Amino acid sequence: MHSCPFIALTEEGKNALWRYALSFVLIVAIVLAGSSVITLPITLGAVPESSTVGFALELLGMGAMLLGALLVTRLLHGRSPSTLFGVARRLNWMVILSSGAVWAVLMAISVGINFVLSPQQFTVNAKFVEFLPALLVGLLLIPLQTSAEEVLFRGYLLQAIGRVVRPPVLLSVVNGVLFVVPHLGNPEAQQETWLAAVQWFMGGFLPALLTLRHGTLDAALGIHAANNLFSFALVGYQINGESVFPPAAPVIQTQYDYGFYAVSSVVTSLIAYLVLARAQPVRRSTTPQAAAA
Repeated sequence: MHSCPFIALTEEGKNALWRYALSFVLIVAIVLAGSSVITLPITLGAVPESSTVGFALELLGMGAMLLGALLVTRLLHGRSPSTLFGVARRLNWMVILSSGAVWAVLMAISVGINFVLSPQQFTVNAKFVEFLPALLVGLLLIPLQTSAEEVLFRGYLLQAIGRVVRPPVLLSVVNGVLFVVPHLGNPEAQQETWLAAVQWFMGGFLPALLTLRHGTLDAALGIHAANNLFSFALVGYQINGESVFPPAAPVIQTQYDYGFYAVSSVVTSLIAYLVLARAQPVRRSTTPQAAAA
């Protein structure tokens, strides 16, 4: 049995290499097909991509990623999709909310320091009222987007790669690198790609490390949701007039200090780990041996 309770959950199912290869193909296919169907009104020009409805459709399209991870776990690996969430087989909302709160406070401190150092980088959003409908949509659906990414990256992929890569730190590094890849299309990558990649790497490394330590996805879910909601609803950013989310925050950062936020992401992640690592005991799981195919 694997020494890490979270990875040991895979032993309840079937783990032949071909199953993981086929699962990856199926997840990609489900994501592409599902998101394409949901965002079809945008593709056909019936709904503007920049509209509130377009924003909602794009976020709803992320549900295909969540569905894909859950389906392949059940159908190809023959184990309960609940094993992707941790040894408790359920969510602990207290841990999710408290982890999110810790991360939000650390983000606020980081942004506050940047404001003190470079106040000219920030401006009040003159279109805040105009984007109130988008703000409401984001508050409702961004948790779907972040949860889908966590279930795939810190759930399915972390467990899959954990069957080969054993040391928790190394496994978290691999997961962090994988998390960078889909974000390379973000506006932040247009200029200082490597410095932006540091932030995305830490955004995968820290949740993975906490997931392995706690044996549950709870902290990762809270941190990711808090991160994206903070950047969307409190202090947004625009790089050359572009951002991942609509400019719905009351304050917008119009100049992005890549170096500051690269360093800040490392320091903030270290502090968050020190605070959260002992906040939840490691849970153990007893699982049957895996089937061979």
